[in-house]
Amino acid sequence: MKKIAFGVVLLILAGVLVAPKLIGNRAHQAYLESITAYPLGTSGITFEQKSYEQSWFTARAVTVMKIPMNRPEIKDISMVVTTTIVHGPILYTGKGLALGLAYEKSNITLADLPEAAQKLADQYLPAGTITGTSLIDFSQLSHDVMHVGSISFKNDKGSAVFGGLNMTGVSKPDYSLMKAKIELPASHLTSDNLAVDIADASGSYDQHKFGDLMMLGKADFNFPQINFVARQNIVTLEDFSMASNAEEKAGKLNMTGSVGIRKITAPVPVTAFQYDIEVNRVDIKAIELWGEITREMKGKPVDPATALNNPKVRQFLELLLQKDLELKQQFTLDGKGGRLNIDWDTRFAGLPEGVHLDSTTDKTQLLKAVVMNISVKVDEQALMASPLAGMVAPYMQKGMIVKQGEKLMTDIKFLDGVLTVNGIIVPMKK
Repeated sequence: MKKIAFGVVLLILAGVLVAPKLIGNRAHQAYLESITAYPLGTSGITFEQKSYEQSWFTARAVTVMKIPMNRPEIKDISMVVTTTIVHGPILYTGKGLALGLAYEKSNITLADLPEAAQKLADQYLPAGTITGTSLIDFSQLSHDVMHVGSISFKNDKGSAVFGGLNMTGVSKPDYSLMKAKIELPASHLTSDNLAVDIADASGSYDQHKFGDLMMLGKADFNFPQINFVARQNIVTLEDFSMASNAEEKAGKLNMTGSVGIRKITAPVPVTAFQYDIEVNRVDIKAIELWGEITREMKGKPVDPATALNNPKVRQFLELLLQKDLELKQQFTLDGKGGRLNIDWDTRFAGLPEGVHLDSTTDKTQLLKAVVMNISVKVDEQALMASPLAGMVAPYMQKGMIVKQGEKLMTDIKFLDGVLTVNGIIVPMKK
């Protein structure tokens, strides 16, 4: 019995000792795959492995991530990522032992900047300011933590304190899952004429890779309060939020976005606003081709009059302007004790059969392919208290503004090449 127990112990020890080497080899392969699988190819961001030194239990990798700037003074910014990888199954994380495939600890610095900018980066973003850790479990799910420390600037003209960033989430090496919550500690800026205070903010994203060029899913940010103090004026924004979502359905992309401020306290008549946009049924191939076109046209001025002579531009427009492409927009503005609301829907009904888009295409056919509805509603009290009050009566006399209860309304339609306002035909030239 003792021999069996001793043999089991030997097998376990052998596994513990041999596994790190096998896992280390797989970790290097996964590391290379994560670089080549990076999904934002249209951005021009590139990765380069500078070195990968592997031992039995650990590895050290140096990777350079280049972000294109395309400016005369700076072509790109290099982010140098230095990573220490501990091979499993038993991992020392710095906070104790854990089980998993690997544990990675990274440090990020900036390089290849112009001399003056590089000095600032070395001074204010030294090694250890931007760090990240990832514990990869046995299902290859990575539990990620990223930290950016507080950064302070000060000179004779003012000062600034960036509160930093904390991010926790999970991901997969192939980018098929990226999910995290973000915290932005309070920041502050002062100068001769301006002071800005940004309270603790937060955000999140839940995204996944689609194809080779894009990430789909949700993202949002919320800033509970931002204060601007300039001379005698104080502006306060409460609940400033941004959100986006993108999903694929049957080879088409549906996207939504929004930006809004729940409450504005300022010496202006606007007290809140909200803008929402929705784009439906965008051909995925159009997005991919647009990325290719923008890369080719970087730094080259484009004449809109001759753009359709470019075969790729024509191909892009034909892919984009397909039947039932839809753009929806909503705008809400509060102020003067009332609300303005605009709903603007546009749809591309499609060109006639056999008609292709090029520089000789009859423009009337293009106009007839567009269907548009714009509904404008505003509280009468608010509009009559605004600088536009003097314009209301003439349009009401013409029937282009109508009153319904306490609201003034306008209904604009564009159908089959004909524009109407509250049912009144408006010649296009006017």
